[in-house]
Parts: sequence; C-alpha cells; structure tokens
Amino acid sequence: MNHNTKIRKKNANAKINIYLQILNKRLDGFHNLNSLFYPIPLCDEIKITISDKLELCCNKDLGITPEENIIYKATEKLQKCFPNKNIYPKIELIKNIPSGAGLGGGSSDAATTLKLLNEIYELHLSLTQLKEIAEQLGSDVPFFLYDKPAVVTGRGENILPIDFHINYFLLIVFPNIHINTGKAYQLLNRKSDYTPTKIIQISKSDTTDIRNLLQNDFEEFVFKNYPEMNEIKTKLVEFSDKRALMSGSGSSFFAFFDDEKKLENAKIYFDKLNYFTFICKL
Repeated sequence: MNHNTKIRKKNANAKINIYLQILNKRLDGFHNLNSLFYPIPLCDEIKITISDKLELCCNKDLGITPEENIIYKATEKLQKCFPNKNIYPKIELIKNIPSGAGLGGGSSDAATTLKLLNEIYELHLSLTQLKEIAEQLGSDVPFFLYDKPAVVTGRGENILPIDFHINYFLLIVFPNIHINTGKAYQLLNRKSDYTPTKIIQISKSDTTDIRNLLQNDFEEFVFKNYPEMNEIKTKLVEFSDKRALMSGSGSSFFAFFDDEKKLENAKIYFDKLNYFTFICKL
C-alpha cells in the first residue's frame, strides 16, 4: 500500500425528506415507508488515517463515548468481516450537521466511513456488499452510499436513485428540540394492514410544483406534542410561500425560496431565536 493511500478525507452530506409517508407496521417491528430523500450540501467532514489502533475523535462533545458512535460501530463491522486486514484507523470527525435533527447526520457519517475504509484498506467491496453492511447499522445508512436523490421504500433498504433536481434556495432551521422517534412511531399507531389514501409517486421527469410533494406523516404527532414546532412551521410557511416541511422525525425544518431577500429575512428571524440555520442554493 503506497503512502498516498494512507489518508482519506470525505464529506458526509445531510439529507431532507421531500415527502415521508409512514406505512404499515412490519412483522419485524419496523415500519414500511415511502420517501423521497434528497442530499443537501450541509456536511460533516471525516478524515481517516491508517494507524495501529482504532481511535475516533470529534471536534464537539456529542454526549456519547466514541464506542457508542455509529462511526465506531461501522468500523467494527468491517473489522469482523476482514479479521486479517488489520483495520485500525484513526478517524477524525468534524461535526457540522446537528444531531437529532432528522437530517441523517449519523447515518451519513456511517456510510461515508464504510466507503472511506473500503478505499483506504483496499477491501474491494461492491456497492451491494457495502449496502448489506449499512443495513445492519441503521435504516437510513444505505441511502448515503448513493450520493443522489432517491425514492426509499421498505424499512429503508429499497433505494431507487432518480434524476431529480430542485432549483431553489434552501433554508434549514433546527430548534434543538429532542423528538422521541420511537414514541412518534408508537403514537402514529400504524397497524399491519394500514394503507394510506394515496401513495405519493414521482417520475424521473416530474415537473410538478414542489408544494404538491411536501408531506410528512410525523408532523401531526409532533405538532400536537411540541407546540413550538407548530409555530416554526407556521412561520416558515409564511416566509416561503408554503414551501416548508419538517425533515424526518424532526426537529429540523426545511423551506424552499425563489426569492433571495425572503430567504435572508427568514434566516434573520430564526437566528434571533438562537436556532441553528443553514442556507444554500440547490
């Protein structure tokens, strides 16, 4: 292995759910879902160096031990798959994606780690093989192996990448409210025979108004239990001409703008509330 292969860096991007339908409860206890995942350029940064012991350090205190971090668990999975490869990296994480925000930060970190380790240790795992490992780490992890918009179904393992581009300015707002995802699923009370009145579908050439796609089944539960979240959504809808939605199970929201001035005004408003905000052009 030459010297140039001993260090690898990669960005781990966040995602938003353009739509998120929670379908029936499965026999394995998980729920089937129907969602359009869309990667956004809010990223964590991961740097891996070949070392002689597994080590993970982060620029922020995440409130967990390194061993509890999904990056560490992803590395351990590969160590078990390749006991003779001496997979002992030093992993440095610069955390920019807020945790517990419904933006997939941890899942993206895990997928990015798998890809980096596959490269640096020359494991020659195919995308299909990486996906099998990713599925063991979390329902959202497989999506982040693809780096493009995708329709995600099943518990998250069925991924159909699509050519779909959003031509808006994006605002992310995160109020740092912890939403209990397990409780959210529980209170949705989906049965095994549940079917929605309409399954949202999107074609590769879809040119529909983005507002017609925005749906998140978790919003009803979250707004009933967290009034502040309802207030954020109401304000974002007002700022963005109804192009706003909660991402995942919360507690972040995203909004699309075609007017940069309105985008700036909305960011200023939420910055004054000391919420995390992020803006970009998609």
